[in-house]
Amino acid sequence: RSLAILHFLGSSSALAFTDNPVWTVSAVPSPTNFGPGDHSGEDSYEVNVTNTGDAPSNGSAITIADALPAGLVLAPAGVSGEELLSHAGLSCAGVTCTYAGVVAAGDTLTLKVPVNVESSKSEALAANVVTVSGGGAAEASASTPTAISPLPSPGFGVAPGSFSTTLS
Repeated sequence: RSLAILHFLGSSSALAFTDNPVWTVSAVPSPTNFGPGDHSGEDSYEVNVTNTGDAPSNGSAITIADALPAGLVLAPAGVSGEELLSHAGLSCAGVTCTYAGVVAAGDTLTLKVPVNVESSKSEALAANVVTVSGGGAAEASASTPTAISPLPSPGFGVAPGSFSTTLS
């Protein structure tokens, strides 16, 4: 009986694991509440796309797209982004950025998405959706609720959508 268990444990096909990149996405509004009619361009989303897998991306193009909620438009400054380890810039057009390099396991692509608030009335919540694809990893996305309100942002706390979980 113990020989059968040893044979099972020694079988390469029984315990085959593969190394893969995995995208984890987060987008945090700054400030927490966007003011109605604010055209300063100072409201923004801080987007992080982290390779939480156990292997680097495969070098194919990685595309990050931000679907801004109704009532928000990209500010004239436009989106900017970089890969954190090498500080290599991302190529951005509109609300879509691409990166053609390799993203190591644990490395992050960061974006700053400045917005103007077109809506002049308060809305309860608007959902910002960020999607990432490519690099040899499965597509991933995150939806972040954003308040459009004249009320000041609350002081200390956890902003909605500012953390994420991932399966390992």
